[in-house]
Amino acid sequence: MALLALACVATLALACAALLAVPCAAWADASPDVAPVLAAPAATTSDTPAPTDTTPPTSTSDAPSGWQNAPFTVTFTAHDDASGVATVWSWLDDNTPQSGPQLAVPAPADGSFDGIHTLTWYAVDNAGNREAPQTAVLRIDTTGPTTIGKTVTAFTGHAVQLDYEALDALSPQVGAVALVLTDSRGKVVRRVALGTKNANAWYATPWTPSATGTYRYTVSARDLAGNAQRGATPAKVVVKGP
Repeated sequence: MALLALACVATLALACAALLAVPCAAWADASPDVAPVLAAPAATTSDTPAPTDTTPPTSTSDAPSGWQNAPFTVTFTAHDDASGVATVWSWLDDNTPQSGPQLAVPAPADGSFDGIHTLTWYAVDNAGNREAPQTAVLRIDTTGPTTIGKTVTAFTGHAVQLDYEALDALSPQVGAVALVLTDSRGKVVRRVALGTKNANAWYATPWTPSATGTYRYTVSARDLAGNAQRGATPAKVVVKGP
């Protein structure tokens, strides 16, 4: 009996040792009802590129279209819905470009800047896009016209033509043209409003004298920039009897 008991104990010990020798992985494989633990995915950064701005800005100016006889400022308005407007570059003729929303235009009274000038400008956005250059024509005239007439002989009771001309180097037309005729004592005997005329062209207005004597007439006018005539040369009318 003692030998049988020892044999049983030995067999039990060998069975326990075999069980302890089975790897943990085998236990896991033998347990299908136990769910495996999954690791959380690693955090990643976005590969989507940042939006880019490839569209140039747009701009306008309030440059005047007519003749000017005094200094003024041109203002630029620019728009860009993406990166925003960085600046506006502008210049006159071949002068150095300036950066900013405005450009001062000179008009010195000595007439040194009189004439037709080209204004150029363009806007740039914060992404470096530049719009195509734009231009406007600026007209500067600070010098008024001069007016002249022609000496003529007339006869009482007969119509005579009083010729006149307004001379202007820049303005193509003159306005507010008026003729004033005076007698030898300076008394006004005729005043005529003649409206707008082309510059540098002769015109005539009729007059029928009723008395003999020596008369003089002068013409006044303003150019398109608003300058009054800077000189008016009177013309003489000698009226004789019939």
